[in-house]
Amino acid sequence: SRCVECLPGSVSLIGSDACSPCPAGRFASHSGMSLCSLCPSGRWSKVGTPSCQACPAGTYIVAPDSDCAPCPAGTYSGTESETCTKCPSGTWSSDGAEACTLCERAFFTDNPNMSCAACSEGTWSDESSSGCTPCPAGWWRSTGMRSCMMCAAGTWSSIGSAACTACPDGYFSPAGSRECEICPAGKWSLSGFIRCEACHAGSTSSSGSNLCELCEAGFHSVLDSVGCRPCLPGWRSGTGAAVCEACPAGTALYSGDASCAMCPAGFFSHQEATSCMACPAGKYSDIGAEACIMCPSGTYLDGPDGRCRSCPKNTWSQPGSANCTLFPAGTWPVDRVLRLHDLDYTGLLDPSDPQRYASVVGGQTLK
Repeated sequence: SRCVECLPGSVSLIGSDACSPCPAGRFASHSGMSLCSLCPSGRWSKVGTPSCQACPAGTYIVAPDSDCAPCPAGTYSGTESETCTKCPSGTWSSDGAEACTLCERAFFTDNPNMSCAACSEGTWSDESSSGCTPCPAGWWRSTGMRSCMMCAAGTWSSIGSAACTACPDGYFSPAGSRECEICPAGKWSLSGFIRCEACHAGSTSSSGSNLCELCEAGFHSVLDSVGCRPCLPGWRSGTGAAVCEACPAGTALYSGDASCAMCPAGFFSHQEATSCMACPAGKYSDIGAEACIMCPSGTYLDGPDGRCRSCPKNTWSQPGSANCTLFPAGTWPVDRVLRLHDLDYTGLLDPSDPQRYASVVGGQTLK
């Protein structure tokens, strides 16, 4: 008989009458081999195998003489792995994973054995996160959103908010605000306003107002005014006035009044007057007079009220007189002007004319 070479996967010693298969975890790659070789790291073999096999990705070799086992949840492996690698933070895997799964934005996991969970409202996370972070003040996030969003102008939010809150009346905010700002005096706003509006001329407001109030009569204001200003003495205004108007001549604005009053008869005023002045003796005026008028000659007025009165018989006056005086001897009035005439004048003046009658001295009539 002759010797026969052992087939690959089996070996024999000198003098053997049969070939022996290589045990699990060993191999013989060629025929006629006398010893089985140990499988290299990351490989394994069954009994009588001519070569070792690599463990596929997602498995690991427990021992060279055993089959590959799947990596447990929370771990992974590539090919020819002796062990499984733990998933890094923010990732996870199920049994037999070739790679770990990244958590998407707004999802997290703090246990590689468990799948990613959604961040709660008001919080967020970047990819591969092991936890969620609260949205900063001025930002918000609700369910289904991948990231925090900036609050719109006219709204605000505190840290970790699920929604933004509209600013109340009298307040405003720019985009991304952590709190609302109060409107200053002279401005106003309603809920959700992105800025405060200026009060129109003739109105004003206190800080934090949701409307402007008209200036009272006797006051005025310009655009965006902080408070209504009183009119100057002698100036007036109606309700909601932007400017004051000067009282015209012939009127006056008395203390506490809202409108200019006409001066009564016997009184007068210039423009911007705070009171009417009495006409001096010998002068008169009608209602609403800008100036007083002198009583004509032959009349008089001794007080501010009333009209000029004619001088009594045998008396005369110059224009603007407060009283009348007796004619001097040898004179009589002509056209309301006292004129001297010759004493031998023989004609007697018409006594029915109050301005043309004979002058007397001591009650004697001139002839």
